[in-house]
Amino acid sequence: MTNINDVAKLAGVSKSTVSRVLNNKDIVQPDTRDKVIDAMEKLNYKPDMNARYLRRDETKLIALVMPDISDPFYDQLAAVVEDEADNNNYNVILFNETDKENFIEKTIRILQQRRVDGLVYISENLSDKYYNILSECEFPVVQFTNFQKSGSFPSAGIDFYQAVYEMNAYLLQEHKNIVFFNSYQNKHLKKLMRKAFLESHKDNGFKVQEDQIIELDREQDLDKSFVQILNSKEKIDAVFVSNDEIAIKLMNYLQKNGIQIPEDISVAGFNNIRYSNFTNPRLTTISHPLEQIGIKLADILIDLINQKELKTKDTIFKHQIIIRESTK
Repeated sequence: MTNINDVAKLAGVSKSTVSRVLNNKDIVQPDTRDKVIDAMEKLNYKPDMNARYLRRDETKLIALVMPDISDPFYDQLAAVVEDEADNNNYNVILFNETDKENFIEKTIRILQQRRVDGLVYISENLSDKYYNILSECEFPVVQFTNFQKSGSFPSAGIDFYQAVYEMNAYLLQEHKNIVFFNSYQNKHLKKLMRKAFLESHKDNGFKVQEDQIIELDREQDLDKSFVQILNSKEKIDAVFVSNDEIAIKLMNYLQKNGIQIPEDISVAGFNNIRYSNFTNPRLTTISHPLEQIGIKLADILIDLINQKELKTKDTIFKHQIIIRESTK
């Protein structure tokens, strides 16, 4: 009996590409889609839609994967997605992402058992490996912002490169020696934000020294990095942190050690979590339009569940630089 592997071999594409054609034709290039469809016709391949799409008897249940339920940024975004799903008569099952190697495989088994209609993945930790595994799923997937180097699911979010570029350009108006804390774990995103920091400096006539970029690979790096900032306080006039929580921790650490903010060192963050407006001084940061993003993520997924064609694969919303008292 002809199977999906036979189709992939004849079309000269991967099995996951055939799966995407079967599930979401709009996210595959037209010429590739035509090759797959032609191969299916030549092989007389007829997928068992009842087996693959049990969700046609919809369960009205969608899954939401987030990196940390205690993270105020992702908690706010998840709440919007859940509200919009509820407005469309869908229930949400929440999964807290872990660093266990088999997390995705285990989660997919649970989702298939629960016969979910779709999945919203709002973590930046969607590795290429995870992407390939999720591409084989029998339900549609959407993700918060396209963090993939190559290939992605339909997404909604801000332009992270542009956000970093603009915040750094703003800081360069009053500061000459800026340190960038690059805390995201997604390798592609980390490189993207590093590039934005470097190019923003270059375009504004400044060079970046190697010690101006601190790559935070794990939570344990924080104490060491904070000490590094304190020991270099004479030559640093601003710190730009790619995460508000870390920015707030840095502010507290510096103030406890006699550093005045922003008089001695300015601090800027990223994400505009609810606490950033209650620090002393209040934190300058980058804001995502979370209401719009969350609604769009839910609406994209529901459209895919109903097999509607998407007008665009990736929806980019405009970020906003929120200037408060933590910067000069």
